[in-house]
Amino acid sequence: MPPPGVEQQEMDLTPDYTLLVEVITFIALWFGLTKLVFEPMRRVLDDREERTVEAEAQAAHLYADAQTVQDDYEKTLHDMRVELSQESLAARARMQEDQARTLAEARAAGAEQLAATRAALAEQVRQARQTLAGEAQQVAAAMLARVTVGDPG
Repeated sequence: MPPPGVEQQEMDLTPDYTLLVEVITFIALWFGLTKLVFEPMRRVLDDREERTVEAEAQAAHLYADAQTVQDDYEKTLHDMRVELSQESLAARARMQEDQARTLAEARAAGAEQLAATRAALAEQVRQARQTLAGEAQQVAAAMLARVTVGDPG
């Protein structure tokens, strides 16, 4: 019930031709927007989604290829390091063998030279003793002659 002093008005809700015009306008607008906006936009979004999926698949493939290349590189690098280490050890062993051989040769040469020098010294000592023994007999004979003859000379 309306408040006092206000008249009650009734609303007329019977459909008329404007409702039909609005429905036709809505349907026409819907079909027009669907054909001109919604479907092209959906195609663009679908194409974009497809390109995104393809790009992600390609990126995953490239990443897998890069990982394979990196693994190959690391394996090759490891193999080269092992090979260089083995070559280094072999070279060091050869160098030590050469050093030992050279040192042995030098020791042998030194021992031969020392033996030759000792032999030469022994010969010189023997000759010197012979010479000194002969001279000692001459000196002894000369001294004896002086002492016995009395020649102060």
